[in-house]
Amino acid sequence: MSKSKIFLPLEDNFVKKVFFTLLSPGRTGSTLLTHLLKQHPEIDIVSEPYLIRVEKSIDPKKIEEFYTLYKYSLVEMSHRKYIGIAEKTGENYDNLVNFFSKHIIFIIRDPRDALVSAKEKWFAEKDIRFSRFENAKQYLDSYLKLIEWVYGQQKLGKINLCLVRYEDLVKNPKKSLTYIFNFLRCSIEYTDGCISDAQTNKWRSRGDKKLSGKVAKIHSLSIGRWETFLTKSELDLINKKYLKLMKITKYDQKCYLGCI
Repeated sequence: MSKSKIFLPLEDNFVKKVFFTLLSPGRTGSTLLTHLLKQHPEIDIVSEPYLIRVEKSIDPKKIEEFYTLYKYSLVEMSHRKYIGIAEKTGENYDNLVNFFSKHIIFIIRDPRDALVSAKEKWFAEKDIRFSRFENAKQYLDSYLKLIEWVYGQQKLGKINLCLVRYEDLVKNPKKSLTYIFNFLRCSIEYTDGCISDAQTNKWRSRGDKKLSGKVAKIHSLSIGRWETFLTKSELDLINKKYLKLMKITKYDQKCYLGCI
């Protein structure tokens, strides 16, 4: 049976959907942002479906068909107009742009604070799911590579980019969410409700059992932790080898830099 016949009942609904991708280097606030977006009655978002890893087992000639079928499956499962996926795995995101969506929400964070979080959650626990990030250099290399790809795609006009800073999100969630909702062109009247519901509904950061059954508390206490928790050698590594990353992200100043 052809694909068109299988999904013919969904065709009209499919064309009305708006797909988007939430990208992040990891440890930059994507879990919090995903939780906030999920509270919007018009938005559905799948957290880390590992599509890029799945691709490795698929015939390259069938990648486009795979993404089409996946999108139809999302339409079948969700009645909401805006459907997104949150990805922070893998290194090749070209297929997401070519076959899933050109609408990219990209959340970044001061690489120094992100590194502190990575040390606490990944390196120390030796979680095999994040074995590709075993030290600071691997993590910072991945961060730099991803942000260069995102800005490169934007410069070429291949993506519609919505850049969000973690610092802005926690300091002024209402303004940040309004910015995102305007980008998606969905209703902004639910902004306050999204923030309130996110801090009421139970959630759990993936892989963090300590947060199981608790609610999200939006605060800015994690901004600037690098000054206390990064070692001199780690700071030297950033200052000597990752100045490009600091300048691209515009975190090459000591003070918090807002952009919204």
